[in-house]
Amino acid sequence: MRPKNPFNPTAPIDPEYFAGRHHEIEIILRALNQTRHGSQQNVLVTGERGIGKSSLALLARYIAQEPRGDWQTDCKFATGYYTLDDKDTVGDCCQGAIEQLNRTIRPSLTDRFFEKIRQLDCSIKLNFWFGSTEIEPRGKVRSDTDAAKIRKDFVKILEALWDELKGSGYNGILIVLDELNKIKTKENLGAFFKKVSESLVSDGYRKTMILAVGLPWLEQKIAEDDLSAVRVFEHVALDPMRPSESQEVVDKALAGTGVSISDDARARLVDWAGGYPYFLQQMCFDSFEADTDQLIDVADVNSGVSRSLTQFDRMFFGRVLREVEGKNYQKIIEALAPEDSGMPVGVLQRESGVKGVGQYLPKLLKDGVITSPKKVSTNWHPRRLLYTSSWSSAWASSAKKRAWTPTLAPRRLGRPYFPPNAFNGASHPTGPG
Repeated sequence: MRPKNPFNPTAPIDPEYFAGRHHEIEIILRALNQTRHGSQQNVLVTGERGIGKSSLALLARYIAQEPRGDWQTDCKFATGYYTLDDKDTVGDCCQGAIEQLNRTIRPSLTDRFFEKIRQLDCSIKLNFWFGSTEIEPRGKVRSDTDAAKIRKDFVKILEALWDELKGSGYNGILIVLDELNKIKTKENLGAFFKKVSESLVSDGYRKTMILAVGLPWLEQKIAEDDLSAVRVFEHVALDPMRPSESQEVVDKALAGTGVSISDDARARLVDWAGGYPYFLQQMCFDSFEADTDQLIDVADVNSGVSRSLTQFDRMFFGRVLREVEGKNYQKIIEALAPEDSGMPVGVLQRESGVKGVGQYLPKLLKDGVITSPKKVSTNWHPRRLLYTSSWSSAWASSAKKRAWTPTLAPRRLGRPYFPPNAFNGASHPTGPG
């Protein structure tokens, strides 16, 4: 019987199959251990789309939930993992985090705790079910509730939870806020994180850790909101994985499946993925499916990757072009996509034909479509778009089969990196059609 495909490009990696990222994991382990011993340490994880941020955050939650012999930890944290929706407010984050936390610890809560919560009259609606009673604020929850009150109520609830949990075998609380880049633009994240962290510490509740996750510009937003708030976190910036880490991912996933992989096939997958976990998972998944003899070889990889390319188009630049609202945004993407080194704003305005092009860049930056220059003189360029000219030309030859222009052929985030003569005369993956 055919074994289960151990690769999964459609969801974050299961902790069982997680591999690589040893340095980043060590930072998280240290933060958990510090917090567990009463020295609060928060972590900010940032990185591009498809780089593995959510997988790392889920691994952190997994390690925190109970002692793990393979990680040599003795944590037992109550955990709340909240993934933001588009334009969430700070209040939404607080409510979502508390509700997710409640799901994991509800059996440990007593009548005394719920009575204490009822007396708080929180500005945050809490879906704490106890019997048939839902605990809500005495007044209606307002979208314009004062941000300071929201922060104070969030802290009060966390402190009440810890008072209840510390006698039940727990040694910490972990709050994970994923996709923080979706936060409503005007929300002051810097003040929120600084005030919450400082309040917990000053009140003597030092065993609560926050793990914040988002796109690369998130650290800059926190700093712009409150410069001193950056000190609240240890920053983990995820770069593409090293080849040895990517190889470890492949080998760990295949272990125990009865399916092996040739050295050449593994090397090809690792090289083409460019260190991006999503690309690696998708190509490995399709290569595994293409295999018929329990040995993934170069032919299987070539066959599988041809299917992967269709998915990359649908998931990345095909989707970006469809979802970006307004012809001016689309013109800007089209002008930037073929430029490996980017271009100054003046050139971009001329090439795109969009007047006042600068007013459109912040939204594309926030959505992770383009990267921001560190200096005014630095060129704007599409986010990690890497394509060799030979591969771009080969792909452009099938442009008539596609619904979008070949100039949008992405240079890193649209498809993985294929060096010249990558297929050495073998069957060359073709475009979707």
